[in-house]
Amino acid sequence: MRKTTKKNKVISARVGIIILLLLLIASIGWVYRSDWTTAQLKFQVAETGSVKHEVQVAVVFANEEILLKASSTGKIKFNGENGQRFRKGDLVAQISIDGAAPGSSAGSSAVKVFAPASGLFYKETDGLENLYEPKALLNMDITKLLAEKENSQKANSEVSTGATIGKIVNNHLPTIAFVELPSLEGLSIGQSLKFRIDQQEYTAKILKKYQNPVGVAVEFNQFVNSSLNKRRQQITWSSRPPTYGTIIPKSALWTKGEEQGVLAVSEGVIRFKKIKIADESETEISSQDLVSGITIVTNPRPGLEGLIPVLKN
Repeated sequence: MRKTTKKNKVISARVGIIILLLLLIASIGWVYRSDWTTAQLKFQVAETGSVKHEVQVAVVFANEEILLKASSTGKIKFNGENGQRFRKGDLVAQISIDGAAPGSSAGSSAVKVFAPASGLFYKETDGLENLYEPKALLNMDITKLLAEKENSQKANSEVSTGATIGKIVNNHLPTIAFVELPSLEGLSIGQSLKFRIDQQEYTAKILKKYQNPVGVAVEFNQFVNSSLNKRRQQITWSSRPPTYGTIIPKSALWTKGEEQGVLAVSEGVIRFKKIKIADESETEISSQDLVSGITIVTNPRPGLEGLIPVLKN
């Protein structure tokens, strides 16, 4: 009997110790629950800015381009590099005949190629120069025109009569282009559109609208430099003017009951703040209800209100 009583006391003591340890752990957890709960949260300081309405669209550029042809067979030597500007009548290249080297004393054996117009010289061609002329872009069947494939080539050191040896691009005229758009709603002939191409801002005027494929022919306000590198590419269209306000990521939006807002840090504590969205894009929203400089939770979840956030400098 005494052994049983003693054994029970030992068990009771051990259970008591375990309970005390559990209570201690629970107390520590309660004290540090805020740190543990908020450690994985992401925070961002809301700042004044603008919501941009930008769409990636496909474009096909058309400039005034003049092909240069070899008038004889022989070895060619160019008088300049890609992108070099020539004036009308400048010497672009020489083609040697009967083995005479370009520029040698056998002058009659060298055929000279002169620039037919002022512009930028390029050795590479894509086979679309005669098709993608500004006038053709406006008058031809756009579907058939877009179906044409590029046939890129570069002049070799040996050329034959009639072979293409390069082109002159008139960079004094504004670039014409066909731009595919998601919709033509709200667009009219003569309206100006804004684009960003290689980090440079351009304005373009609508010349013609197309239903198949949906898009517009436009005339840019100047020559588009990047149109020299690639005739077909993706550019950025500003479909609507930007809206200014306090900007936060869309991921920060949180719904409490029927109210929409954000979880913001106020007086060192996370609190729900109701806001009204003034404008939004795919990734951001702007609101007049948020003060610039306020810290918000960008990955909100339940149970955060009232907790003290762990903010990292």
